[in-house]
Amino acid sequence: MQPASFIIFMRWYQVKKYWMWIVVIIVLTTFLSVSVFNARLFFSVAQKFQDGFSVTNVSSDSDIFIVKIDDKSLQELGVFPWPRGLHANMIQLLDAVKPKVIGYDVSFPNRSASSEQDALLSTALQNVQTPVVLAQELRKFTDEKGQIVAQINDVPLASFLGKNVRTGFINVFPDQDIFVRHFPPSVVYNDSRIASFAEKVVSVINPDAAKNIPASDGFFPVYNLNRYPSFSFSDILQGKISPEIFKGKTVLVGSTAADLHDEVNVPNQDNKVPGVFLHALYIDSILSNQFFYEVSSGSSLFLLLLVIALVFAAKIFFRASVDWIMSFILLILIVALPFLLVQRSLLVPLFYFAMAWLLAVIFGSVLKILLVEREREQIKNYFELYVNKAVADELIRNPERAVLGGDKREMTVLFSDIRGFTSLSEQMLPQEVVKFLNEYLNMMTEVVLANGGVLDKYIGDAIMAFWGAPLPQQDHAVRAVRTAWHMQKTLKEQGQDILRDWPDFTQLKIGIGLNSGLMSVGNMGSKLRFDYTVIGDNVNIASRVEGLTKYWNADILITEATKKLVQDHFHCRELDLVRVKGRNEPLRLFDIWGEKNGNHVDVQAQLLLFQDALHYYRSGQFTEATQKFSIWKERVPDDKVVDVFIKRCQEFLADPEKAKHWDGIITMETK
Repeated sequence: MQPASFIIFMRWYQVKKYWMWIVVIIVLTTFLSVSVFNARLFFSVAQKFQDGFSVTNVSSDSDIFIVKIDDKSLQELGVFPWPRGLHANMIQLLDAVKPKVIGYDVSFPNRSASSEQDALLSTALQNVQTPVVLAQELRKFTDEKGQIVAQINDVPLASFLGKNVRTGFINVFPDQDIFVRHFPPSVVYNDSRIASFAEKVVSVINPDAAKNIPASDGFFPVYNLNRYPSFSFSDILQGKISPEIFKGKTVLVGSTAADLHDEVNVPNQDNKVPGVFLHALYIDSILSNQFFYEVSSGSSLFLLLLVIALVFAAKIFFRASVDWIMSFILLILIVALPFLLVQRSLLVPLFYFAMAWLLAVIFGSVLKILLVEREREQIKNYFELYVNKAVADELIRNPERAVLGGDKREMTVLFSDIRGFTSLSEQMLPQEVVKFLNEYLNMMTEVVLANGGVLDKYIGDAIMAFWGAPLPQQDHAVRAVRTAWHMQKTLKEQGQDILRDWPDFTQLKIGIGLNSGLMSVGNMGSKLRFDYTVIGDNVNIASRVEGLTKYWNADILITEATKKLVQDHFHCRELDLVRVKGRNEPLRLFDIWGEKNGNHVDVQAQLLLFQDALHYYRSGQFTEATQKFSIWKERVPDDKVVDVFIKRCQEFLADPEKAKHWDGIITMETK
């Protein structure tokens, strides 16, 4: 299990343990995001985000020309409303040059003060050859089952409705922020559908194009409204501009003067736009089929929930540096999405996606803090079962330093075992055995952890520990041997306290074996249960060496690999060459004679005598070896190891035939 996998495992454990808190926070985030989206809170801000994507410079061939009832015309022709004879003159001038259609964005719902003027306009409209669309206004709208219904319909006078005259409503329907974005929807009056002014104009120019009109969710593209050629009403009427320019064109007549208040707010425009220009835009959009459609609410809601899910997944299952990268990549994708979809005439509510992302990041970060703190505590508690507090804290701060699972590295492993524990335990009640082991193991574990070791496991009364992982330790062998030395020292000083209830046992002794070399370390086991442990041939050797301490009556035995790493710190005495069962290569064993300090020279000189005896022993000179070992025994009477060598020399002297085959190596027939 690699570091990332281990962290994910621990995070998954946290998820299962604190799932209720996670669900509450995710539901809260989702509720807030969905509520804001459904209620369209911050609508004005959200729409400004979206409006930016509805800008396009696509042009059409609709040839829409506008005749403006502007300030100049008001100054030259008088205060509005004008005598209707002026409108009749304009219609006749335009009709004479045969435009495609004349859209007259001026309402004539009532008779004027002059019946003569009404008659002039009526005559012009009755005789016009060019199709004319007059304005009608609807009022008092109600929403009946999603259908807009008008209660009042101000149509032009019946006398104005000649055979080539039709009408269409000029109403616009702004959003809640008073900006007009949508194409006028269908409106019903007296159970009949009323077409818009723009739709009626388009039906004259190109009846098939009217099929392009979108439903109520259609957006029109807001591009340069000033691209439509416009001319002053008075200039045309006074002959300053030839009507010939309108031949074959779509001509719209409408007010642009500020005092007439026929202006609307349109996105992406600095100022209000005259209504006649908005109608021109509608007509142009239909003819060129240039509409934007907002992604359906269902699709938007799905994407919004997906954003929340992805952010929380990153926050829950990945470490901080990774989840922030993933979150910002998601934000980039959210911002990029409108640019991609706008190419397909689709608009998405970017603001609400970004808000959902922000809420998910905020609440996800709070959740992560809660999870990480609990996870840190969990990991810390987990490692403190095996390592000391300082190492556990370092692993929490830098988990990447703990390379877990299948990692091979140079390490030292220690095995210890109580001598004669079976006999001792047979005289105890079960609960007494537990009490004894708890006291003993607690005492020894404190020594292991104090020296930076990792407690691997307890095997009955045996202890297995190692150094060099999860954090690298250059002095792993020195720490391990120092631990063994202090374990023996602690046992001599405090062992009697453990045996106070069993007076028949006067002394508690343990054997400790150590080996250094390449080992595999990590969390090993099943998905349901695993242990942080070491395996490998060098681990097996350490276990075998611990077993050999009984044979040599040695407190501590180390291999040559360990001796090379600690010889500058400890006095090491070479003991024997041993060929254990299952291995052809003999092991060179050493025991420990204390740490090197002020008595360094004295101890080394003392050990030279033993090395001299060992030389005779290895070379088969058993008489000389016996003499040397005996002198050592006199000088160091407490050394039980030398008794093994004296006895073995005596056996060889008693059996010359056996001595002939001596190669200096002891072969162990059992493990």
